[in-house]
Amino acid sequence: MAFPPDLFLIGAPKAGTTTLAEVLDSHPEISLSRPKEPHFLTQNRELGLEWYRECFDGPEDRVLLDASTSYSTDPLGTLGRDTPLAGVPERLHELSPEARLIYVVREPVARSYSAYWHDVRLGYERLPFREAIAQDPMYLAASDYAGQLERYLPYFPLERILIVRAEDLWRDAQGVAGECFDFIGVPRVAEEDLPALHKNRSYTFNGVGRYLYRILQDDRSLKRAANLARRVMPESAYRAVGRALTKEIPPLDSGHREELEAWFAPKNRRFRELTGIGIGQE
Repeated sequence: MAFPPDLFLIGAPKAGTTTLAEVLDSHPEISLSRPKEPHFLTQNRELGLEWYRECFDGPEDRVLLDASTSYSTDPLGTLGRDTPLAGVPERLHELSPEARLIYVVREPVARSYSAYWHDVRLGYERLPFREAIAQDPMYLAASDYAGQLERYLPYFPLERILIVRAEDLWRDAQGVAGECFDFIGVPRVAEEDLPALHKNRSYTFNGVGRYLYRILQDDRSLKRAANLARRVMPESAYRAVGRALTKEIPPLDSGHREELEAWFAPKNRRFRELTGIGIGQE
């Protein structure tokens, strides 16, 4: 096994990285870490290199992939430099100086709002969205793609970074997969050999769903049983259960969306200057 990995799917969170990781892992020459997001260069640094090595398995000639989305969540000066989320590009370069990076980006307001509701769903966030982004700068910092990218450029030239728009991935997974395989240097695969893909639905738990979620988090045996049921249950039945326990997230207030679009506009322009890729209002 050719450790350390030389392929990193660095984010962004809530931008289709799980979907793309599944696509890449389906290739016979690519091996995704287990877990998908070891976060070795951020919150799990203290676990050591041998722990990180055990996250990977496969033949010597496999391309090893780390898909930790925390690698593009630098606080960009809002939390200081002593947080484990800062300094990732330098540590990544020390670990794997010839690494190739894939960075998935999504319209920034939508990504920030989705990240907020993800935290609400898991019980990490209780504040209304406007208050939450005022208290936790990471909701917006992770959507400042230019700011995140500029942290990497002193260590990795743009030629070693592939930018993927989540919207393109959801629209044309086969085409984006081909671009990724070309970038990685492995043969393209036929569409029928790719996993069935879908854009994850944005949702939060209803009252029953929240109750069951708390029970599953507190009882490991129940959680294992639920995971087993997920593997053996027909997809249609699984989705029906999901719909019964969840509800759609409310739309973002249009006035607040316009405020955030204006806030992101100069950052989106900078991202286009760096990459030639448009993402959101400018």
